[in-house]
Amino acid sequence: MSGVTDRLYSIAQKINSKQLNTELGYAPIVTMVIPFTVLYTIANLTGHEIVDTCAEGKLKGKEDIKKYLDYTLVAAITIPITLLYSKLVTKDVPGYIAALSLMTVIGTSMIAHAMNKCDNANDTQKSYNSIYLTVSILALLFSVFIMVFA
Repeated sequence: MSGVTDRLYSIAQKINSKQLNTELGYAPIVTMVIPFTVLYTIANLTGHEIVDTCAEGKLKGKEDIKKYLDYTLVAAITIPITLLYSKLVTKDVPGYIAALSLMTVIGTSMIAHAMNKCDNANDTQKSYNSIYLTVSILALLFSVFIMVFA
């Protein structure tokens, strides 16, 4: 066997003998994934309202943005449920956080664009969307860091 194969075999033996713990527990799900899902749900619903009430012709791709927000809301709600369910078998929380935060970065960026194009968003909505976008970027960076270095 080659050096890489020997190392992979050694890791698999440690996992199998319970010497190497690959599980993260419920804490990351409860402290990161569920709050992040709530954050995106609020951002999504706010953005949906902004896009819906935008005057015709002011926002290019309005229907596509609405479809994206609809589909990602379903995904955002599905992820924590899937994580909790998959807890029985295996967990990969940083990967799910990366996917959820990337989705949120794209969605909140679309919402920010809609807010800039349309005059129907108030300052509070703009401020909260900026916070959601910032938290999403930080979560994406943190989750990628965890996946690479942990």
